[in-house]
Amino acid sequence: MPLGAMEESEERWGKEVGAAWRLALNRAVDATDLMECQVLLEYGVRTSWLHPAGAKLLTCMPSRIHCLRHATYGLVAMRMWALDQAVRFDKVQYPDANETKSKGGSKGSHKKGGSTSGKSSIGKKKK
Repeated sequence: MPLGAMEESEERWGKEVGAAWRLALNRAVDATDLMECQVLLEYGVRTSWLHPAGAKLLTCMPSRIHCLRHATYGLVAMRMWALDQAVRFDKVQYPDANETKSKGGSKGSHKKGGSTSGKSSIGKKKK
């Protein structure tokens, strides 16, 4: 995840949660274990770091409870792909300040939509 994309609070993605998440991911043995890690990852991402269309896509997917009850590797992969497409990877938050910067922009709040990876059209503005 891009630096600053995770909500670093005790309720969301504190240091202990991140360490526990990595350990759970390394010890996952089935689709349910991986889905638990995926759901926790989704929960930790700040919504301001999602493209509007990507956030909408994530809300249209099966509920987290349903995904945990009926986990498959394909469903984990689909949710991971959707999250990957939704996150604004061109946005970075610097640890020294609450400033953000895009790859091609200047410091300050980043409003640019779209990904520079060319993988998806989610969040890209039509010309």
